[in-house]
Amino acid sequence: MGLTGTFEGYVPTPSDLYLRGNNPANFKAGNGNKIRFESGQISIPYNTGWQWITSQKLYNLAGYSQIMIEGSFYTSAPYGSYIKLCAGDSSTIGGTSTPNIAKINIAENQTITNPVFRFNYAATKYICLNFEPKIEGTIYRIWLS
Repeated sequence: MGLTGTFEGYVPTPSDLYLRGNNPANFKAGNGNKIRFESGQISIPYNTGWQWITSQKLYNLAGYSQIMIEGSFYTSAPYGSYIKLCAGDSSTIGGTSTPNIAKINIAENQTITNPVFRFNYAATKYICLNFEPKIEGTIYRIWLS
């Protein structure tokens, strides 16, 4: 049995926040960030300052316990760096002063793939991913689970 047809692209599910160029959460990079939204990925270039992306839509986090990312990240920072998951009441949250609800450590000169943020937070909030200095990486998908 053969299949014929064409590939129409990636179709996000209701729990997808970002999927290979589709951006249902309408993530935006923080002011002055060098993060790039490309045709099939979000690229986080090496930077000496904080970088972040924030959803422009509110999400009810009740019923979810994790945010998963398909992608990879690297840091050259001595003592490592963190990627922090934040949730707040404004679509402009992000940066050093934003409190986090979960975080993932990347050890110095290490690469991590497909990190999972676990949380217990039942509220309707904007979602932010904060990247500490010296983290670089690529995101293909972000989703709630």
